[in-house]
Amino acid sequence: MLPGTNKSIVLPDDFVPPPPGFVDFNLASYLLLKFGKLNQCSPDKIRDMNQNLLNLEVCRIWNGCNGCPIDSHCELSLDATPRNYSFVNFVTKTGIRSRPHYVPVVRYFEEKYKVVLQFLHSPLLRDPTGRMFPVEAVWFRLRVF
Repeated sequence: MLPGTNKSIVLPDDFVPPPPGFVDFNLASYLLLKFGKLNQCSPDKIRDMNQNLLNLEVCRIWNGCNGCPIDSHCELSLDATPRNYSFVNFVTKTGIRSRPHYVPVVRYFEEKYKVVLQFLHSPLLRDPTGRMFPVEAVWFRLRVF
């Protein structure tokens, strides 16, 4: 289920059930089990989380809100959280040049996916292109044995 809702996660188009020895896991749930609280983590704790994620045998990562894949070479941000980071959308007004419009991650996920994020001060996951994802929306396939 998606966080703060009773909606099911969206699976990638090419999704197949995990084979024996693999499991699909929500990133926020994994981090909570492994490290305890997610809100207001210190930079050192986030570095530890990133090191742990690097050592996992992750096969694939996707956004559970829309099923889109996320590059596996991603890391948790040391400073961006759903509360303090905003996406930039360009809104065009008639007769006026486009102006940047900033939408906080929290509001973006509420409006676009109808998801209420619970960990507003948790680190966002950043992929190599700079895209950011709340850990609650990220799912990954992990090799467990």
